[in-house]
Amino acid sequence: MDKTAILCAKDRDILHDFSGRCLDRLPGTGVLCLPIPFLRTYLNANVEKESDKDRLVIVYTAACCKEGRACSASDVDALFEQTKEVDRVFLRKVMVPSLSLSVRYEEIAPLRKARIARLTRMIYDLLTHWNGDVPVENAVRAAYAEQDFRSGIAELFHYYNEETRMLSESIRLFGPLQFALNSFAGTLFGTMDTVAKGMIDSCVRTVYRRRKTA
Repeated sequence: MDKTAILCAKDRDILHDFSGRCLDRLPGTGVLCLPIPFLRTYLNANVEKESDKDRLVIVYTAACCKEGRACSASDVDALFEQTKEVDRVFLRKVMVPSLSLSVRYEEIAPLRKARIARLTRMIYDLLTHWNGDVPVENAVRAAYAEQDFRSGIAELFHYYNEETRMLSESIRLFGPLQFALNSFAGTLFGTMDTVAKGMIDSCVRTVYRRRKTA
């Protein structure tokens, strides 16, 4: 059983599910329907970007576990630097002639490092409590009380939403496209916060749901 690969796949599925739920809840009329191709490209690429960054963290943390140690502050700094290359790939995917986007790392560094640190702790906890070839949910229940797990994933969603929000503020478009983007962003991030609450409840129910006894 490749537990690292399972965690990477689980993380990717959650992020794509979250993004899909957010898009499904967005209004279908008004300024949000303006034909701005880059908006959908941006959102799809953003999910892959976050999945790629999380994969870096998961694989790195798993390697530390094999060495018998948890990730340190210096490891978090190293991972932060690695995520910048993922950002560069992301920016190449979403660049269009009317778009200007520059990541201000001095502003997002504390938030991103906090998310990386939280994810390394959770992955370390899961891997060190994952005994035998059992589902990942067994490892979650072994590592965390229900409320602690809820708090952990809520923190990760919060960091995800806030960094996405901060990155969106770096986007500059020309003319009326900027107005469309601002309207879209305000609706999107309100939706993300609402959907995150439902996703957290869903994750917790999946892991800690009460099993019927025979």
